[in-house]
Amino acid sequence: MTNSREVDEIRSLVRELREALGPCDPSLNSLSTVVGLAMNAEEDVALDDLCHVIECFRIPLTGEQFDRINRLAEHFDSDIPGHTRIERFVR
Repeated sequence: MTNSREVDEIRSLVRELREALGPCDPSLNSLSTVVGLAMNAEEDVALDDLCHVIECFRIPLTGEQFDRINRLAEHFDSDIPGHTRIERFVR
């Protein structure tokens, strides 16, 4: 069963990142995949993918976005933000 709070949070994060990146950014397809995973009850996998997309495309994050990602990671008992070291992209 999908936990709508986590799905909503992931969708919100992706929407914010997409808006900041613009319509022609090469990471947009990858970010869309993250939302698809979340919508299909794979929220933990979606979070993992989100962190890898941020790392791969060096997507800038706000401190607040990074905190939200960390809260989701705690909820899923995941160390993916630390593993991918996405804190490097906080601006």
